[in-house]
Amino acid sequence: MGGVGNKIREVANSYGFKHVLTSSDIYKADPTAYPQVEITTDYHLKHGGSGNILLGPDGKVKFSAVLVWSSPRDWGLDLQVIMDLLLSEKGHLGTRSPMNGDAKLPNQGYLQDEQPAVHFSNPDLTYATSHPHPRAAQGSFRAALEGLWSATTGGAKLLNCKTVGKPTRETYIFGEKTLMEWEKRMNGEDGKIRTVYMVGDNPSSDIQGANNFTSRHGTEWKSILVESGVHVAGAEPAHKPDAIMESVAEAMEWALWDGKLSDLEHIRETPATSESV
Repeated sequence: MGGVGNKIREVANSYGFKHVLTSSDIYKADPTAYPQVEITTDYHLKHGGSGNILLGPDGKVKFSAVLVWSSPRDWGLDLQVIMDLLLSEKGHLGTRSPMNGDAKLPNQGYLQDEQPAVHFSNPDLTYATSHPHPRAAQGSFRAALEGLWSATTGGAKLLNCKTVGKPTRETYIFGEKTLMEWEKRMNGEDGKIRTVYMVGDNPSSDIQGANNFTSRHGTEWKSILVESGVHVAGAEPAHKPDAIMESVAEAMEWALWDGKLSDLEHIRETPATSESV
């Protein structure tokens, strides 16, 4: 799910996924999957595959996972496709699980029949564009899915639904690991970094994640909030950063200045040896 044209398919293929289907593929193979696409029909016909979906030995196509890697464009179609799979029998498109709605089963029988998990790559409700106010993003799509799921199932839990991206811990672990590997390649050291500066425009994702993250390697994380995106200048941020700057350029200057101060403090606190003298 997400992205424009075939970009998401290309990304999936680059990661090594060999059997990739987009919602455009599904619509092109079966236009009855979602009939309200009058405005987007030509788009899906253009970017859908050959129209022939690879079927399994039983004549069905089985989905192992739903990956939402970018903000979906055609929400109606994408929500319908995900709902179809969450209500399916063992992830087979076009089926319905006989367990759905069974009060004798956990979660009223919903998501008890090997349906695919749904993975989101970004929890942000909004993001900054050229519009004067923030626009709906992937997190808003997830909220729409949750509302539709609850209304359809009578309040059953949306199980096996995972979100990564800021402010989740996994993102910061990966970011720190990447920085340490870069430091080791550049300077031949052990990859140790004293301070990481997180620059972001969203207090509820960028800043919250940096403030909450505790490094397993002793790295100090500092957050810098910029006023050139989601955060409105003068507003009280939901999560307080170490510094607030007007732009990314000013944030970089502050980080360099603060880094020099930290270096001086580190030198003062380091016990003198014959070699250091």
